[in-house]
Amino acid sequence: MSGFGPTEVCHCRFLSFPNVTVKNIYFQPAGTVWGTMTEKGTPEATDAHEVYDRMAASYAETNPENPARAGYEWPGVREILPDVEGERVLDAGCGSGHYSAWLAERGASVVGVDASESMVTEARERHGDVAAFEVADLRDPLPFDDDAFDLVVSQLALEHVEDWDGAATEFARVLGEGGELVASMDHPFTTYFVIDHEPPEIGSATAQNADYYEVERYERDWGEVTMPTYRRPLREAVRPFFEAGFALTDLREPLPDTDVEHHDYFEENTPRFLAVRAGLR
Repeated sequence: MSGFGPTEVCHCRFLSFPNVTVKNIYFQPAGTVWGTMTEKGTPEATDAHEVYDRMAASYAETNPENPARAGYEWPGVREILPDVEGERVLDAGCGSGHYSAWLAERGASVVGVDASESMVTEARERHGDVAAFEVADLRDPLPFDDDAFDLVVSQLALEHVEDWDGAATEFARVLGEGGELVASMDHPFTTYFVIDHEPPEIGSATAQNADYYEVERYERDWGEVTMPTYRRPLREAVRPFFEAGFALTDLREPLPDTDVEHHDYFEENTPRFLAVRAGLR
């Protein structure tokens, strides 16, 4: 599961600030399972992989060319990737396999995993000739031996996972000595602050009326689907990896390189994405 929707309008509940009108967004504490709202306003339980199952075909067709992905998030990741030729790479949250194929084309032996069965089907159909794909949930132990990989790449997938401690521990376990991790995520600052002057297309930038320091579940409106996601403070975006034995070697807050007008917001205010590279100590 790795993604960025066609349009992202969050439903959250916020603070009031002087001279600022804040959007209404529905939030739940981490650990509460809920998803789309019924006509009566009652949330229906759902997981992100279930939503991706419903949109797999359209996602696979459009996501690689989405300006926020192709001209913003992905360049930030690409800048910090090591040379992958001859490396064993795990694409953790591979979606429809576009970036797994990119890695394979540069000489890596790639296995992509995703919790969405429909996404894995898309990945196999589109890129099964250059990479292997399996169904696996980053919330569970990974189905690989210790020291099975040299590099783990995870792009915009961990945002759908509440407990990063388990995922970070599993990444460390499947990596060999000197193994590395490259991951991208929603920037913790942008997922906290939302005020009324933000263009509605941004949407995924969110705030919460209580506590920046908590891990919180919220939802994004992607038009035809509503995507459950977690936001977290900066500390909780790095602590699990430190405790799993990783040392941070690079960190980027990329700037958009697109023609999309509302992306100017992220250049002028807070960054949309955070990309990190870390190695096992």
